[in-house]
Amino acid sequence: MGGRVMADYTAALASLLPVGPAWPREADTRLMQLTRAMAREFQRVDDAARLLEEEADPNTALLALPDFERVYGLPDECTGGGDTFEQRRFRLLQKMTMPGGQSAAFFKLLAETRGYDIELTSFSPMTCESPCDQPVYGSEWAYALLITAPATQVNEMTCQSACDEPLRSWGESDLECTMRRHQHAHTIFHFAYEDAA
Repeated sequence: MGGRVMADYTAALASLLPVGPAWPREADTRLMQLTRAMAREFQRVDDAARLLEEEADPNTALLALPDFERVYGLPDECTGGGDTFEQRRFRLLQKMTMPGGQSAAFFKLLAETRGYDIELTSFSPMTCESPCDQPVYGSEWAYALLITAPATQVNEMTCQSACDEPLRSWGESDLECTMRRHQHAHTIFHFAYEDAA
């Protein structure tokens, strides 16, 4: 298709030239070589315009991906950097299509997009009508949510560890960052990790 369009641009430019012996139309003349060179630039602009259709869609964008990422604030402190091209596109589409919300179902879905299967536990403050065996939670616990996830990154103290390091630590920084980014200001998140084994 490009060759045909190039020939069309060359013919269109040649038709704009004056007629006469000083303006030869033979293919090997310098005038026609100059005309083809100018047509090549029109062809380049034509190709760029055709490419713009693909670049306007984040599913197919190549050159415009950094611009999409800038507009959507990527990479951010939760996603980090250094991802492959496909991972970058996946994160962008994920951020563009996320519905948002504050329900338990939303937070479970949000964790699933990061590859975590979590359990959510809410707490009820103890009142005069509460059962006798209910834990004694104060009023501030009405805004607390326990997020339980399998521990995939467990760090244990070794002989080479510093003496002030914990014997064992675990945590998923990307999960915690993502969840905290979407929590309400009055909500308190607590994270618990279980051994995957």
